[in-house]
Amino acid sequence: MPYLSTDYLNQVNVHFIMGAARSGTTLLTTIFNASDKVFCAPENQLIMTFYKDFAHQNPVQSRFTQRLAQYMSPRLKRLELKKDYHVFDQENLNKDIFLQFDTQKSLNYANTMRTLLLNIQLSNKDNTKVDTLISKDPDNVFFVKEFLQIYPNAKFIAALRDPRAVVLSHKQSKGNAGGTLTRAYVWKKFNEALLDAFQQYPDRILLVPYETMVTQTESTIRQICDFLNIAFDANMANPEKSTAEQLKRPDTEDEATDRRKKRWTDLSKPINTNRMEAWKTNLSPREIQITNTICQPIAEQLGYDLGQKTTAFEQLKIYLSQPKESLFAVLYYLILIKYYYQLPFSWRLWAVKKLNLTR
Repeated sequence: MPYLSTDYLNQVNVHFIMGAARSGTTLLTTIFNASDKVFCAPENQLIMTFYKDFAHQNPVQSRFTQRLAQYMSPRLKRLELKKDYHVFDQENLNKDIFLQFDTQKSLNYANTMRTLLLNIQLSNKDNTKVDTLISKDPDNVFFVKEFLQIYPNAKFIAALRDPRAVVLSHKQSKGNAGGTLTRAYVWKKFNEALLDAFQQYPDRILLVPYETMVTQTESTIRQICDFLNIAFDANMANPEKSTAEQLKRPDTEDEATDRRKKRWTDLSKPINTNRMEAWKTNLSPREIQITNTICQPIAEQLGYDLGQKTTAFEQLKIYLSQPKESLFAVLYYLILIKYYYQLPFSWRLWAVKKLNLTR
């Protein structure tokens, strides 16, 4: 899809999916993309990557072209080598748009981002029919205020999930940083931010528990559609059909491709409830104790019963029992998640190039 008219871009509604990783955000993506009228862009971090320097510009100035090309070049190279399994992992990108963005189109930041996102094209998706654009990224939970400044009519779908199931999902997925303590701590911080945002903007955020999404799929999807004021499409209740094309991509013998294939194989299966309580047998008693202790206060506010209430002293004991892991968890959260986009662009670009960071 090439550049689009300003009139068309102004009519495309923009919404967001957010929530801790492994809480159903990718499932929501496939559900939305089953509709011809909705395009849900996979994780890409584009809006926040350039927000600090360009969100206030109208139109976006020429320096944006250079910054975007600098940011996208190493990612596109990894994509071509099938080394980037996570971000832009199954899309065709219009390289002319991403590497030589034309600021002479005089677009404001909101429409610049609409243009970029609509030029991420799924192999089984025609974006020319789209009237609603949704950006999916777990980190969106930290930027609700900023997104509302760009898109004043935006709404947010917040994915929730039992922290023990989230910890198990991370444990069983290769490549996730940290151990049980880190995963539980990050779940806690994400959902603290989510609750804070919900208290500030209760009419803009819909809480969607993963457990409800897989047990009451159609009614939950209808509720989401009503909230976003989009038409319900029967295909949304069977999102596995829309992922079949992803499994036809050529394979190569590398870890990234294996992980990509596993992701789309999992999503191509019918929604089921088999994994809801798998943590009971697949997490050790110690892993369950750590998760329950760290997450209990926030989990209770979200409607998850983790058993006996834990005290601040009990949480402190857990952290002190693993000082290195605790320090890693805090630094990982603060530097690579919460305050990452406040770092200078040159630092973030270095991380993308040298550390293969996917944000």
